[in-house]
Amino acid sequence: LAVINVESNKRYRFRLVSMSCDPNFTFSIDGHSLQVIEADAVNIVPIVVDSIQIFAGQRYSFVLNANQTVDNYWIRANPNLGSTGFDGGINSAILRYAGATEDDPTTTSATSTPLEETNLVPLENPGAPGPAVPGGADININLAMAFDFTNFELTINGSPFQAPTAPVLLQILSGATDAASLLPSGSIYALEANKVV
Repeated sequence: LAVINVESNKRYRFRLVSMSCDPNFTFSIDGHSLQVIEADAVNIVPIVVDSIQIFAGQRYSFVLNANQTVDNYWIRANPNLGSTGFDGGINSAILRYAGATEDDPTTTSATSTPLEETNLVPLENPGAPGPAVPGGADININLAMAFDFTNFELTINGSPFQAPTAPVLLQILSGATDAASLLPSGSIYALEANKVV
């Protein structure tokens, strides 16, 4: 199992990243609180929890205060589907304090204060760019989604999806100069740099 070594009475910043495709995970460290300080690159008002449910692509930073008795503690990341649980060390790692024996932890999980995303508050509020009025952006694009029951196709602004013959980025890298020439009409919107869309 992976072991994360810590020293007593020090604080550690952890960056928790979910690289999963489907399952979400409930992350916790037995006997420790997690002070969440950042969510998806946005600094937040610190909030203390004992577990974090993290979904595909999400990122959190939390501070761990290594203020417990010198020992080994289970780090748990339990998925909501697939191989759940912790038997045989799956979905687990070890938090080991300096001076602790190299044994498996005997700690148990007791989470009672999970992170609730509705409690996250950004430290700064830069506001959305552009005037806060309908149509106040530099470039306004309306997307009308519909279903064409005659052809059984989902359309956006009246155009159905048409898969390119080769991946668009591959075509661009192989020498095409204009992405708009590679895709069906209406699939590309050219945007100017530094504009509010």
